[in-house]
Amino acid sequence: MILLLSILLRLVPCGYASAHEPASAHAASPKAAAAPCELRNLDAAERDLTLKDTAFPESGTPSREQAIAFVNSYFAAWNEAAERSRSIRPSPLTAADTDPVTAFHKENAETSLDDLAGRAPPHGPWSHGPHRTSFVKDSLTTLRGSVNKAVSLCVHGNKIRTAFRYYVPFIGLSYPLNRDNPDPDDVAVDSRMLGEYTVESRKIASAKLTCDFHRFGAGAARIDNSALVYAYVQAWNARSVDAVVATMKDDAVYEDPFSGPVRGKQAIRTYFSGLLKEFPSLKMSIQKYVPKASQCLSGEDKPGVLGMQYRSEITDSTGRNLNNEGLDCFTFSDGKIQSIRAY
Repeated sequence: MILLLSILLRLVPCGYASAHEPASAHAASPKAAAAPCELRNLDAAERDLTLKDTAFPESGTPSREQAIAFVNSYFAAWNEAAERSRSIRPSPLTAADTDPVTAFHKENAETSLDDLAGRAPPHGPWSHGPHRTSFVKDSLTTLRGSVNKAVSLCVHGNKIRTAFRYYVPFIGLSYPLNRDNPDPDDVAVDSRMLGEYTVESRKIASAKLTCDFHRFGAGAARIDNSALVYAYVQAWNARSVDAVVATMKDDAVYEDPFSGPVRGKQAIRTYFSGLLKEFPSLKMSIQKYVPKASQCLSGEDKPGVLGMQYRSEITDSTGRNLNNEGLDCFTFSDGKIQSIRAY
């Protein structure tokens, strides 16, 4: 999970912006003003154009209609593959899953990502060399369910420049997602991107992606906190009480149906030590994260809550098998777990 988050931030490294930014325009900047063509919003009819409606020329400058059809078809292939990658999670992707996307790229195509305002991305410039298959597979595997939607476009020679919306469902999401107008609670990343695609012989020869602005939706803190919950679970599986309580605040509160509230890190340490003594083989596996507080706390509207559905394998000290499934609800403060309520 921590590696996944690192890669996700690498793919979308822009600074935070308001959740109320307009969806239809790219942010003004000197670099944008110097662009070789002026972006124009897609109208309703253009948003539905695909290569089934118009042929893309073998060479020369495509028309606006042809360029829109190309970009829409490329994004449609990507979105279909991304949705497939979400539905088979965590199974590995096969060539059949990625071929519809790689078919749009030349064999030696290169992809890079930069920042529109010239800010240094947190992890430095991001780029993929001429390895289209690994780029597509790695991206789809990391950002399962991601969606691209073209917003505006222009054409300059064999370069297609487009502003597009790019968003990723909350990690672990398992219920249906409205892919046209997603609930911010369901979205981990909601970005506005600029892409400049150089097209040769009907294939993408290079793609320069520039991050215009992005926001994290309500899932933002939950992305970071899911890594903390993952560390908590791994500490349990390592049977290290020290590592478990290290994820918690000093005044943390733990509550399960049997204990009632256990207050303070030291009291929790004592309680957990007893659990591990009674259940020495305890092992947990995360089934999914629950991004909505209403699903976690019986409708209680409490921001910052993250639920974790898990499966546990337990054998008690007498050898009895007590495997079960459960739901833990977490709150957080200052980068630590503030409370856990187990159901």
